[in-house]
Amino acid sequence: MLAEERRKSIAEEVETKGSVEVSNLSKKFGVTRETIRRDLEKLEKQGVLQRTHGGAVNSGREKEELDFDLRKKRKTEAKKKIAEKAFRYIDPNDTIFMDGSSTCFFLARLIQNSNYGDLTVITNSASTCTELAKNKDISVICSGGLIRNHNYTMVGPKARSIISDYNASKFFASCTGITAQNGATEANDLEIEIKREMADRSDKVFLLADHSKFSFIGLSTFLTVDSIDTIITDNIDHENVHGEFGSRDIII
Repeated sequence: MLAEERRKSIAEEVETKGSVEVSNLSKKFGVTRETIRRDLEKLEKQGVLQRTHGGAVNSGREKEELDFDLRKKRKTEAKKKIAEKAFRYIDPNDTIFMDGSSTCFFLARLIQNSNYGDLTVITNSASTCTELAKNKDISVICSGGLIRNHNYTMVGPKARSIISDYNASKFFASCTGITAQNGATEANDLEIEIKREMADRSDKVFLLADHSKFSFIGLSTFLTVDSIDTIITDNIDHENVHGEFGSRDIII
């Protein structure tokens, strides 16, 4: 395969999947990792993608929010693995905030099927509210506010006002991207306002992010690294994770 054909194939894969990894591309095309890195560098200069540690992501990813139903179908196994880890940090009688991410939705499913009594969950996600309401022993507080079409999250002054009435022991959230320098970032200003309010009113903050989100920068920061107590990911040994955070003990 000619170099130009290989780069075209890489560009198509980034467009379809949202991200690629150097190691996988090297095996797929039967070339060295250094060759793939040069391909990614050239494609980045063309504006096709944005390089990360160990791979690349779609250069327009931070500008385009996928519908919630589509996000639930992407990296499902990774999100379930992260949710299982996060679930271990929830205790009976907790009061927790949960954002409207698809990863937190998988966490909500685990909570819904648990036998935790006197657990209170406060969220701005209609999907999470509906899921948790199936368990009569869980108290669910829905923020209200302006609902975002296709995302099923509630935002705006009303949502923020309701959230500001409560204090929580823990806040579980996901993000568009995370780096050591920029912290956890998100693509939508309205979502950022809600996440910041939840974080400010929580004793501990848990960030749930699969390995592809490391080294990626979204529109705006809603959590600095210093404000995150624990980062839960699906693959702590992945080069994306190590490239940003090394062996910091906040990563699990």
